[in-house]
Amino acid sequence: MTKFGRCLMIFILTLILFIINVQEVKADSSGFFSFGYGGKDKAFSLSFAGRIDRHFGLEVGLIFSGELSGHHYKYPCPIPYTIVGEKKVEPACGIDMLGIIDLTDNITLHGGIGIYRQKYALVSRSTSAANYYWQSTEYKYDGGLSVGIQFTSDKGLLGLGYHQLRGVNIQFASSLSDK
Repeated sequence: MTKFGRCLMIFILTLILFIINVQEVKADSSGFFSFGYGGKDKAFSLSFAGRIDRHFGLEVGLIFSGELSGHHYKYPCPIPYTIVGEKKVEPACGIDMLGIIDLTDNITLHGGIGIYRQKYALVSRSTSAANYYWQSTEYKYDGGLSVGIQFTSDKGLLGLGYHQLRGVNIQFASSLSDK
């Protein structure tokens, strides 16, 4: 079984246990966290979302898609160099507007549209010392769509979603109230 298959199986089993344990079921209007992997860049991501009213919400996300690891200088190379290419050098960050539909008291669907900003650098490598430098930088913007389903109870929230840029994500929240 693949790593994704094992993760999906664990998620489904957790979801079944979560639903079986539901005592007092209600739609939750508080926020949730998500973590994921995949999307356009095959990168890890994190987000936080919350409702702003009954049918709308906002989600703020980070995509850890940097392509440059190790030591590098954030200024142009002062000695002879060769161009390595354009690389993503920092996590992408963005915001999504969510549309929310409560199917039942404990099942919610949401869809979203968002925009994300990513910093790119034209990277060079010095010919003598093999060090990496940022010759120039620029920000680029990319849009993405998302969908998801969530199951809520008095104990919290568990959900599964997909975002074009952030990939498959697991959504969760824990109830802080003591009922």
